[in-house]
Amino acid sequence: MKSKLAGPPKHGSPNWKPCCAGVATERAATALAAAALFVAMPIGADTTACLAPNEGEVLYLAHAKLAPSDARSVPSHRVAVVRTAFRVRPWRRGRHGFEIEHIYDAVQIDTAGSQPQTNGHLHRLSPRYRYAGTRWAASVGPVIATSSNVGRHPREIDRSLIDWHGSLRYRAPIRPGLTGHVGVCRDDRFGEARFSPLAGIAWRPSEQFQATLGWPDTTLLWRIGSGWGIRASASPAGAHWTVYDNDLVRRTRFSAESWRLTISVGFEPSPGSRLRLSVGQDVRRSFAYQLDDGNAFASDFDRAYTLGIAWQWLRK
Repeated sequence: MKSKLAGPPKHGSPNWKPCCAGVATERAATALAAAALFVAMPIGADTTACLAPNEGEVLYLAHAKLAPSDARSVPSHRVAVVRTAFRVRPWRRGRHGFEIEHIYDAVQIDTAGSQPQTNGHLHRLSPRYRYAGTRWAASVGPVIATSSNVGRHPREIDRSLIDWHGSLRYRAPIRPGLTGHVGVCRDDRFGEARFSPLAGIAWRPSEQFQATLGWPDTTLLWRIGSGWGIRASASPAGAHWTVYDNDLVRRTRFSAESWRLTISVGFEPSPGSRLRLSVGQDVRRSFAYQLDDGNAFASDFDRAYTLGIAWQWLRK
């Protein structure tokens, strides 16, 4: 019998002649580099303590849908996800800031047998302090990631449900247009909370083009006109939650792993406001969770396409 958990809420010329060869060559090189990055990036989470948002950001809203995909080991298992993200920065003074973020994943799981030990409504709440200096940047904050039935029974929240995420990053110029960064980060984008290194090089050959090649995040921005831009990102997009069954008796772990490649088009509908439409793909996907019959389930999943929309309000 097929069961469904947490369905989506109701609620990406022959006649050409070389004129101004130097400029044309530079533009061609930029275009080729952009195209190469779009193709070569192997695979962005909405947000993480390891990635700083725009310094002028005050409010961020995003909604994304991941298409259903089948488990490779057990084709009767199918998973789809609808994600809603909200972030607000109520306080900022100089280089210091404080933000609060909430992410809700509505996970729809179709099975031919036992159901997972979770209602499929997964929440993540994180207050976070950030420091953004000229050379140094840091962030730290507690994270509660669990199923919605725990939110209805706050007494079930204890220290085991709280993890700490954060990052420390140092950046320095290498030469004009080229900046490097190194650091360390702790989050759960690889499917479990762990420390991982940060390293990369930001290349800005012109005002229109900027690329950051690094680990574990790679981004590219190409401004194509006044208020318009194309953005590509490649990042790990996993997470894990401590979830309860419907009776709040059994506590288990629900985890996801994937790499996400996203291409988006952004524009400014009004001063201080940015809207981004995106298309992407999750690859190297896997899910792991406990079933009602007591057995553990873990499998790789087929790749899945994503569609998203995000709105950001900036204060100059």
